[in-house]
Amino acid sequence: MLQYSASFERQLRRSTSASVTYIGSRGFDQFRSRDINAPLPPLFASRPDPTRGVVREIEFDLLGTINAGSFFNVGVSLALYSGRPYSITTGHDDFNTGVANARPVGVPRNSLEGPGYADLDLRLSRDLFFDRVKKGDGPAMTFGIDALNVLNRVNDVGYVGTLSSPFFGRATAAQPPRRLQLSVRTRF
Repeated sequence: MLQYSASFERQLRRSTSASVTYIGSRGFDQFRSRDINAPLPPLFASRPDPTRGVVREIEFDLLGTINAGSFFNVGVSLALYSGRPYSITTGHDDFNTGVANARPVGVPRNSLEGPGYADLDLRLSRDLFFDRVKKGDGPAMTFGIDALNVLNRVNDVGYVGTLSSPFFGRATAAQPPRRLQLSVRTRF
């Protein structure tokens, strides 16, 4: 795995700065990957978009912190992911293996895709220093409030791919809804 980043930081005022960071990674010889423009069954003769070759879906995370002078800090986390694939199964043990995970004839693994994932988290915190002379190094207390899944988006997970199930194509669970979290941290 090769990870890389590029960052731009600018001081806005004497004690306020903003930064933008791009973080990327590339994997080599990993276990499995997914091409969304792969040739389709049953002939596997042409790609859905013949003007393009291999097309990889991109997942995106954005993390940032804004230091608004000496008064408070703001943190932002944005995660956007494409839908996760899942497989269609018959719900029968067609191969006498003791497991009912056979796919219908001509249907490839991971042929269905759930909806994408989107999550926005925000954090507001304030540092109180016990020793005004040693602000960065001395003892301090940090008060924070975190708002998780601010948009209150339903992010479903674990889809049923069994054709014989009345719940076919439906999610079995969801990520947590919007929530608030208060925190206090003491540093010596």
